[in-house]
Amino acid sequence: MKRLTTLCISLLLCITTAFAQSYDTTQFYGKNNFLFQHIDKTPISTGLLRDYGIDFQELDNYTGVALHDSNYTSLTDWRMLYASLYSQQINSTAGLLYLDTLNTLFSNYGIVGQPINFVTLYYNYQSI
Repeated sequence: MKRLTTLCISLLLCITTAFAQSYDTTQFYGKNNFLFQHIDKTPISTGLLRDYGIDFQELDNYTGVALHDSNYTSLTDWRMLYASLYSQQINSTAGLLYLDTLNTLFSNYGIVGQPINFVTLYYNYQSI
């Protein structure tokens, strides 16, 4: 009888730990993954979901439709826009490079102390 009770308790413990959540909800992306786990990601063709990431810059200012004083950018602004888009990657379709890799490319191809003449960023994203 004692052996049967021990077996039942151990099976119960195994079952409850098998269905435990696998996301570390103490981190930002762990919380986001927990919140967005039931969303079907297949319709997100660009790989970027605006609601998933952090907006370091206001993306609505940079539509490419009109040029005005709120959408002139420096390299720092461009990096903030890129970081915003990078944080919005919800699946591997977007394939954005790490910001460290971009900084290395900028330093390899740019002259130190000189402005970068032309850096563009073309992106599409979805939102809920």
